[in-house]
Amino acid sequence: MRRSVTKYLTFRPRRDFVIDVPGSGKHPRQLLAAGTPALVRNDVLRHQLRTQWRDEVEIISEQRAVEVSPLRSLRAARGKSILFLMPSEGLGDCILYAGAIRQLIQAFPPARLAIAFSARSTDVFAHLGMAVEAYPLLLPRHVLLDADLVVDFQTDIPELRTMGVEMIAFDTLILRHLGLPTSYRWPHRREPRRVRRIGIFPQSSSPIRTLPPALTGFLVTELRAQGFAVEVMLEPRFRQGQLYREALVAMLGQDAPIVDHLATVDQLLEFIRDSDYGVFCDSGPAHAAKLFDVPGFGIYTTVAADIVQGDFDNLARWSADYAGDWCRAPCGLVKIMRTADGDRYGCMDNLQCRRADLTVPFRLPDAEGERFLLAEPVGCVASLIRDKEAILARLLDHLAALPSAQ
Repeated sequence: MRRSVTKYLTFRPRRDFVIDVPGSGKHPRQLLAAGTPALVRNDVLRHQLRTQWRDEVEIISEQRAVEVSPLRSLRAARGKSILFLMPSEGLGDCILYAGAIRQLIQAFPPARLAIAFSARSTDVFAHLGMAVEAYPLLLPRHVLLDADLVVDFQTDIPELRTMGVEMIAFDTLILRHLGLPTSYRWPHRREPRRVRRIGIFPQSSSPIRTLPPALTGFLVTELRAQGFAVEVMLEPRFRQGQLYREALVAMLGQDAPIVDHLATVDQLLEFIRDSDYGVFCDSGPAHAAKLFDVPGFGIYTTVAADIVQGDFDNLARWSADYAGDWCRAPCGLVKIMRTADGDRYGCMDNLQCRRADLTVPFRLPDAEGERFLLAEPVGCVASLIRDKEAILARLLDHLAALPSAQ
């Protein structure tokens, strides 16, 4: 056994405790009986327990690591109970972890499987093909103690600890670490069908990687002219989605084909599953397209296409061709950065700084900062506007080459 690299807060509710899991369709809330000790990893929730709910709970310990099993112990997982402590709540991250976990449980079938700390992205684990006990935000301590094996991937694979800044194909890393084949497929194989409906997913979890509204508006107009029904998926719960809506309506008018009613990860996954074709810039929806074998087109800026797509070939691709005084695409950056001595946000290109002079901010930019990044995107993203005709041509070539196009 070894100590996890992740820290946790442990608390005990004084009365029955109910907490919502925002954005989860499969697990919209968690219940914790009075007096039941539980662990929490989410930083916002930890703060709320210490402040907003301090009269309702007793804090048992803070910054406490837990005992975890070495990854090699999974080779003896057959017939045992496994608890995976997920390092990330991100949709794309959780799909990659789920892909690796699915391969693990096929190779070493456990009797019982539990997942903790993936918040709204816990919805992803409904697709593993095995019953999963889910603890999106709160992990009862007895579940931790009762598990035969407790796995925290980051403890054994240090490279995974950089995923907050750089994108890593960590499904490949995990499988290679255990000597398992790194090439795999999800079981959902789609029969070829004619593409009539195209979904565009222009938002990224990081403002520096969001597609320029000018490119999205251009693609909507041109694809509609080709006879396709086009929908643009936005997340209005986030300020970036609201700003993006304003920009698209200004370009396309009130009939801008915006979809903004998908309130849960489960609904988003269903939307992608039912789409004929998708255009993606962010790893979350792009990985979901792998999950359901949806054909589409990836538009990549800071991140190398091979890292996002791995061994999957369902997406054609465009990678930004940009080189500036401070960077060259793809630089690998996945998070927005900030100058160490101020409140300017962006990346090496628009901040005109070396990577070493930037830091990951504790908070995202305010509305004006995000508006600025949409209106004046960083260099590799701005290059997409320059190349919009070529991007459209490659996208149309891929559509025409699909077996279902004949």
